[in-house]
Amino acid sequence: MKPSNRDRIRSMYTEATSVSGEIHVIVGPMFAGKTTTLLRRIKLESSNGRNVAIIKSNKDTRYALDSIVTHDGEKLPCWPLADLSSFRQRLGPEAYDKLEVIGIDEAQFFEDLYDFCSKAADHDGKTIIVAGLDGDYLRRSFGGVLDIIPIADSVTKLTARCELCGERAFFTLRKTEETETELIAGAEVYMPVCRKHYVSGQVVKVAARTVLESQKFLRKTPTFPFSTLGINGSFSDGTESETEWERLLKPFDFRELRKSLNKITPFQLNKLLELPLDVPTSMELFQWAGSQKGYCHSFDVYSTLIDKVGSAGEFKIIDRLLMQMKEEGIVFTESLFIMIMRHYGRGGLPGQATRWLLDMRTTFSCEPTFKSYNVVLDILLAGNCPKVAPNVIYEMLSKGISPTVFTFARVMNALCKVKEVDSACSLLRDMTKYGCVPNSIVYQTLIHALSEANRVNEALKLLEEMFLMSCLPDVNTFNDVIIGLCRADRVHEAAKLVDRMLIRGFAPDAITYGVLMQGLCKTGQVDEAKALLKKVPDPNVILFNTLINGYVTHGRFEEAKSVLNENMSSTGWLPDVYTFSILIRGLCKKGFFASARHVVEEMSSKGCEPNVITYTILIDGFCKEGRLEEANDIMDEMSSKGLRLNTVGYNCLLSALCKDRKIQEAMELFSYMPSKGCKPDIFTFNSLIYGLCKIDKMEEALCMYRDMFTEGVIANTVTYNTLIHAFLRKGAIQEAFKLVNDMLFRGCPLDEFTYTGLIKALCQDGAIEKAVGLFEEMLRKGMNPKNKSCNILINGLCKAGKVQNALEYLREMIYRGLKPDIVTYNSLISGLFKTGRVEEALNLFDKLQSQGVCPDAVTYNILIGSYCKMGMLEEAYALLTRGVSSGLTPDNITWHILVTNLLKKILLATFKFHRPKSQVNTLGTGICRFNSHWCEYKGGQGLRCARKAAAAVWFHMPPLD
Repeated sequence: MKPSNRDRIRSMYTEATSVSGEIHVIVGPMFAGKTTTLLRRIKLESSNGRNVAIIKSNKDTRYALDSIVTHDGEKLPCWPLADLSSFRQRLGPEAYDKLEVIGIDEAQFFEDLYDFCSKAADHDGKTIIVAGLDGDYLRRSFGGVLDIIPIADSVTKLTARCELCGERAFFTLRKTEETETELIAGAEVYMPVCRKHYVSGQVVKVAARTVLESQKFLRKTPTFPFSTLGINGSFSDGTESETEWERLLKPFDFRELRKSLNKITPFQLNKLLELPLDVPTSMELFQWAGSQKGYCHSFDVYSTLIDKVGSAGEFKIIDRLLMQMKEEGIVFTESLFIMIMRHYGRGGLPGQATRWLLDMRTTFSCEPTFKSYNVVLDILLAGNCPKVAPNVIYEMLSKGISPTVFTFARVMNALCKVKEVDSACSLLRDMTKYGCVPNSIVYQTLIHALSEANRVNEALKLLEEMFLMSCLPDVNTFNDVIIGLCRADRVHEAAKLVDRMLIRGFAPDAITYGVLMQGLCKTGQVDEAKALLKKVPDPNVILFNTLINGYVTHGRFEEAKSVLNENMSSTGWLPDVYTFSILIRGLCKKGFFASARHVVEEMSSKGCEPNVITYTILIDGFCKEGRLEEANDIMDEMSSKGLRLNTVGYNCLLSALCKDRKIQEAMELFSYMPSKGCKPDIFTFNSLIYGLCKIDKMEEALCMYRDMFTEGVIANTVTYNTLIHAFLRKGAIQEAFKLVNDMLFRGCPLDEFTYTGLIKALCQDGAIEKAVGLFEEMLRKGMNPKNKSCNILINGLCKAGKVQNALEYLREMIYRGLKPDIVTYNSLISGLFKTGRVEEALNLFDKLQSQGVCPDAVTYNILIGSYCKMGMLEEAYALLTRGVSSGLTPDNITWHILVTNLLKKILLATFKFHRPKSQVNTLGTGICRFNSHWCEYKGGQGLRCARKAAAAVWFHMPPLD
């Protein structure tokens, strides 16, 4: 059955209505807020879940080519196009079909506006929001904006504020003499005016032209006399013909203004203040105008003057002007205080900028909005005050002001800068409570911080969340995660992430490939890095250097040379000095100095002359091997080529001389440096101080330390540690602590090496309480002491009989993730035996195997010695047998302990009827010596008994009675 006409009509109607769109037009003069209204509509549509896009003319490049920016600085990304017909092709048919709302800014510049809008709305079902000028500066129809009004669903006519009277402004007045219709500019060329002042706008144009022309003239002729306006000079005396700018400036001659008090208006004064006058002259004009009868300063006059005063850094004048405004009853605006805050920020006073958040509310009855708080956050971050930034958002919330996405982004950035990444991540979860949806900047900030903190798993989760939230990461975001993965040796996962980048349409850059290649080389997969390099579309010299460094690091010099000589040249890249330096440094580290010298000779043949750095690498290599003569030969070769050794090269020589105890030669070289234009640095002084301490010339070392400061060099932790440990080795603890005090006074922090040396010295000196205090100080400062520091303290406590305290620090070690080693347990076992806690000592010894710690000779010596002291020689011998069966090799001390105690027993048995026991013990200890399984005793029977006892122990035989 054929459909009826009514059915066909209904079908056509349904089809038409299903795709119909809308057209909304926003028109008005310049500075009416057309772009702001457009952006607000687009954001509203986006928040309602609709797919949006914005287009603007590529002719408008005032702020940014790929962004729409309002005069207030608000912006959104857009598509800059020459014509609208190319939009569908540029975006892609599939993406275009998914679009629901299209915004068009500066629509007057598109010749095909009518065709595009009618097709997009009538046939494609799009909602089109058009913003543009309805008329030009001559009040003529501008472009095709008015042509689409007949097909528009709504038309909004916006108005601005007349710059002359403050009434509604419908028209745009051009201040300059240019006559072309399309002249893209801002407030320096255009002003919004009402009908009255458009018609009688010639006075306004003259005033505006005065400003413009005077500024142009100042740029071209900065030395021209302008003293009558306070600009270092005077007007022409009229003997020469007047120039155009002189004629325009004449109505505003200061002397003439004083004669005609009734002619100045706030608008004219405002234009005068916009001239490049100095602050004193501007203030004189301001005060003179205010003295006229019937004259009142306008808000614009105050705003212009405050802006000028703030730019000059005259902040005290700002306070006076604001109080005067308050007395005159002028209503304050938030934008005025934002301008003041920015001036304080540029003046390096971020703390004063934050003060205005309180003052504008309490003193001037102007409530700050999120805009003021966001500006303060910007100023704090730019002024390197990130610690204060979180307080700003807390104050916002306490005042009931809802933060914006920008607010959260800036606070998160501040928290990440002070390493409070957890707090930043918690803010991400709080955003939804305030109706804020995280954007790409928020995620990128957190991902970067997490990767920097080696929390790459969390960074990966946030990257996944970005995709789920439709926030597109950029290449830098991927690079942050890839860097984190490679740093954790998870190169395989990093490679998979690069594949995902390609799948999602992101192009990896040189940093991406470079990081991945570094990760592969670090894990020994250099051949895989080479295969990756072949896939890079346009490799650069940095990537080749990375690969060469990988081969050199793993000692594969032939492959490195192959890359340098063959692979680089085949891609059109030539090795640079850094490339050769990598190879030379690797050869020197392996001791292949002849090959390194050969590479230096090859450089010139490849068009790359060796420089100071190249020769310094060779000198450093020779110095580290103690081959100072060859290093001197390199210096001679440098001199022959007109190259002079730099400070780094001298430091290499000085370090080698000091390590070789050739201090006299080192001092001569040091005195030679200034004559060659080389200023000694911290490494220079540290090497000399180390050398002097090594030969116990402490007075000379301290003199060198003091000379550092006269040379303008600041001592670092290495300097102090060298001196402190040298004094501690000599037992001069007081001198060491004087240096510690000096170290703290000069703001140089103590590190674990400093603390460890001091704790060891105090323990040896019996000052165990002070040692414990220093160790606790380490913990309070957030340091994580290593095994060595803990072992020194535990050993000191055990020797002082404070075994219980030592056991508590053992638990502290385990709590901090440290694994006690055999040195730790040896100290504890010895301490337990000394304090009579034999059972606990033996239990601790039995637990060693379960803790994964193998007892060593020291452990058995402690146990055997303790058994012998208790007269348990049989148990001591049994323990030795147990140790030997477990793989122990007894040392001289083991045999000394056993033989000495066996000799004491034999001597006691031999002479028990002839001498007292005390004399026998003294005799046995004093005259019996055991050294490398031989003993000597001057006396017949004693010698025979000693030999039998030694033999019994040495050959693991039962001892003789």
